[in-house]
Amino acid sequence: MYRASRILSRAVASFPDRPALIDGDVRLSYRALGERVNRLANALCDMGLERGDRVAILDWNSHRYAEAYYACAVAGLTFLPLNSRLSAPELEYIFNDSDARAVLLSAPFLEVFEKVRSRAPSLEFSLGMGLEDTPAGFHDYEAMLSAASAEAEPADTAIDDIIQIYYTSGTTGDPTGVCLTNGNVFWSGVDCTTTLDFR
Repeated sequence: MYRASRILSRAVASFPDRPALIDGDVRLSYRALGERVNRLANALCDMGLERGDRVAILDWNSHRYAEAYYACAVAGLTFLPLNSRLSAPELEYIFNDSDARAVLLSAPFLEVFEKVRSRAPSLEFSLGMGLEDTPAGFHDYEAMLSAASAEAEPADTAIDDIIQIYYTSGTTGDPTGVCLTNGNVFWSGVDCTTTLDFR
């Protein structure tokens, strides 16, 4: 059974030069995407993040979002996507409930994040993605990738390891973290392949 940590490396090996991702002017082949993902995975581990640590992201749909998704899988970290419409109190609750150690965010979310940053003690690392001026206490996303190795061995995670957490909207109470394991992601892929009749 394929773990999420090996999904991208398999695609890179199968068709490295095919287009993998287009985001505005950014066009990445599978090889280029794999290298950026490996660099991010290594950068996150070099910061001191360890297997199972939660890594949150606040961003619009972008190539960096995809990179973070796969990098967390490669590094054995738990990917924690945050709804772009969350208010400061909701973000504060989720950061603290999940014990997130790191957050990646782009410019549109800097203002709301600064409102809760000091009230989320588990957050040790903040990575700015595409920020014109990197604020104090932030790591620059592209600079970290440039300094990291493009080679990475996918983490040997277990089928029952939690690799993603998605929080509900909390319309009737506090948001609830829905945990997905390697097994959940694998069988979701199988289900999509069979029901959507991919060819």
